[in-house]
Amino acid sequence: MSVTQTRSCGVIKSMSYIYWTIIDLVAHKFNFFTRWYYDKSIGNEYQKEFNTFHINSKENVLHIGCGSFPLTELTLARKINCNITSIDKDEVAVRNAKKTIQEAALTTLVTINRGSGESYSIESFTTIIISSCAHPKEPIINHILTHAKKGTKIIIREVETSAKHIKEYMEKQSKVQLIAAIDHHPFPFIPPFGWKSFYFQIN
Repeated sequence: MSVTQTRSCGVIKSMSYIYWTIIDLVAHKFNFFTRWYYDKSIGNEYQKEFNTFHINSKENVLHIGCGSFPLTELTLARKINCNITSIDKDEVAVRNAKKTIQEAALTTLVTINRGSGESYSIESFTTIIISSCAHPKEPIINHILTHAKKGTKIIIREVETSAKHIKEYMEKQSKVQLIAAIDHHPFPFIPPFGWKSFYFQIN
């Protein structure tokens, strides 16, 4: 990849992070936006991801980077009925996410904590989801590969322009194998502004 391409990818990734942060805050504040946008668009993409990657009610899930509006948690709890622990480094995001889960009456299934994917205790989880906004990716992945048990599912979401780099990085790791991948382009995420989900499993 050329220097120009690398810079372009970095700019798009930064734009994506800002976009998702704003959208999460809007969704947290306005229910009408949640129903129109997330439930009918992004929520459907997450449901497709969970079905394709075979996440079921017996899973114990860790989600790294839940943001202010924990749609992954809402979808998993409501449609798959599994236990989810979610972390985020941002105190405001954690506070907002906790409020959303409480209002949805899902506190028996969903726990929101402040924490970092680079150091959080992960040994008890069977599935670990890394959000596209979670960073830095490589130290988070290295922590997981060092401490997660054999058979753990690792789902990595990454913006489309950086997905190739993450795939190549994971392919260099001897402890994991790629099981499946999904492209996501719900409106208005036309290429190259979509994202990709990878499902890896620890050998």
